[in-house]
Amino acid sequence: MKYWDVAVEAPLNRLFTYASEREVHPGQSVEVPFGKRKTRGVVIAPSVSKSFDHDVKPIAEGDSERPTLTAALMEWGAGIAKYYHYPAGEVFSMFFPP
Repeated sequence: MKYWDVAVEAPLNRLFTYASEREVHPGQSVEVPFGKRKTRGVVIAPSVSKSFDHDVKPIAEGDSERPTLTAALMEWGAGIAKYYHYPAGEVFSMFFPP
């Protein structure tokens, strides 16, 4: 089981950790459980934390309708989020068509 930090499409300025046994790559769009619903998000990087005081939810599935973001787009999106103090998940959601 690998743990991944995901920027979810929600107005929250932080990353959330999800688990996956499947192959996942940074920049990949995924569908994840978020509260009582599922939402889309972008995998940012492997999680540095290995112990958690809560249950880590699994990544529901990869989003095959969206392409994987390149490293340059990931860096650009992170820079936009930092500069404008805007949630990374919301920034990355604008990189895809509606």
